[in-house]
Amino acid sequence: LGLLVETLAYRPVRNANHINAFIVALGLTMMVEGINLQLFGHEQVVIPTGLSRVFRFGGITMPELRLYVIIAAIVLVAAMMLFVERTKTGQAIRAVAEATADSIRLVAESIQAKGGMQAVQLKVAENYIEQFGKLAKTTNTMILPSNLADVSSIIATAMNVIKQENTK
Repeated sequence: LGLLVETLAYRPVRNANHINAFIVALGLTMMVEGINLQLFGHEQVVIPTGLSRVFRFGGITMPELRLYVIIAAIVLVAAMMLFVERTKTGQAIRAVAEATADSIRLVAESIQAKGGMQAVQLKVAENYIEQFGKLAKTTNTMILPSNLADVSSIIATAMNVIKQENTK
């Protein structure tokens, strides 16, 4: 079943925008839930655990199973923290996350600096020209902004062209 789902659902969107994979996953989840409802019905099934004690802490009443779930969650979070802080793999994950956050912060600061927005517009215009070059090589379609004097219109059109090209 997993191979079938990967081949028919996920492989076609592997190189597409991440939102496409998310939508496929959401659709598959809803489909599996619907199939399960049809096969097994909507009645709730209670599985006996043998954990029937109830603990009282001051004014709080807690079933035994819930207490074990809370303890397990605390242990898992602590283990994850130790993994991230003490292993080379965890430190690498943290380094990538911190580098990404620092990069985003630097880009945001650069955009707000004097001339930053013009640099962004220049980069968008470069991508626009590049995407038109790709489009010209593959089709005979010509797209021109309705008002060449309106820079925001050109940039908006460029962003749409880039987005469409990146989803192919």
